[in-house]
This record gives sequence, structure tokens and C-alpha cells, in this order.
Amino acid sequence: APKDVYKVMSALRRHFDYIVVDTPAQLSEIVLAAFDHSTRVLCMVTLDLPSIRNMRVFLTTLEKLRISSESIGVVLNKVEDDIGIDIHDVQEVLDNKIVSILPYSREAMRSINKGTPAIVSAANSEISKKLAGGMHQLLSGDVTPVLGTSSNTAEIGAGRGFWRLRKKGRTPKVPELERA
Repeated sequence: APKDVYKVMSALRRHFDYIVVDTPAQLSEIVLAAFDHSTRVLCMVTLDLPSIRNMRVFLTTLEKLRISSESIGVVLNKVEDDIGIDIHDVQEVLDNKIVSILPYSREAMRSINKGTPAIVSAANSEISKKLAGGMHQLLSGDVTPVLGTSSNTAEIGAGRGFWRLRKKGRTPKVPELERA
């Protein structure tokens, strides 16, 4: 029950500096209770139109539920080059909420199948280094949107842990994404 979420998280806060709660994708009273008791909400999305549309609806729903917009960030996961969607367009559609971009990684998939974190099973891989750098930034509180906007002109490729991904060229805007 939601009241149990509050009790558990309050008890954990007395013993730990950081608590990570992995929730299901759908909103429920329990998930909303966890959000209410969180200082940071990171939502995962992949670079495909259905996922991006769903994330836009999800973010709008959170806004209507008065979940603090400043506490919400989006992690773009399993990103590959040249799949027909430009990350800058996604950032615009998701209201500049992308705080992390992780590339597709075979090492990450292997680690999931082994049940061992990629940082352990493939410590020297690119994804492990990006995850470690990103965790350092998250723990230091330096989590800001990653792509250029009027207030944030950083470019992809600047070296900030997993918050950046090298980009070879900008693809044209995708009309389907603009209607998302």
C-alpha cells in the first residue's frame, strides 16, 4: 500500500544516503507514493516512436499530477546511430528532459543475461565507463539536460560520463515525431 512505501522509504533514509527504487512502467498508487517520496525521478525510454510518444504522455501525466518537473529526467537508452530519429528532436518533444544518453551495448545485454552488473562483468567497456561517470554525476547532483536549447547549448560528444553520446551527423526532422 502507498502508506507502506512511505514507511519503508523513511526507514531506509535513516540508514542510507541513496535509495534507488525501480518501479514498473505503469502508474499506480504505489509508484506515485514512491515518486512523492523521491528527490529524483529518472524515466527510461528507447529511441523509437512508440516509446517516445508514450514518454511524452507519461511526462504530461506527471505534470498534471503535480510531480515536480525539476525532479524528472529522461534516460535515452540503447541509442544507435542512423535509425531515422534525431536526438535533438526527441529532446524538444520531451521538453528538454533528457539527462542521459546511453548507447546500445552488447556488454550491457550480456551482463543482464548473466545477472551481473556491466560495471563488474565488463569493467573496461565503454558502457561501464559511461555508467560509472554518470553515477558520479548523479551522486554529485550535476544532472542537467544534455542537448542544446536556448538555455543549454552543450553538444553531444562533450565528455560527461554517460550524459553524452558521440554523434556523427544530424538527421532530418521526423514528421511522425513532431506529431507525437
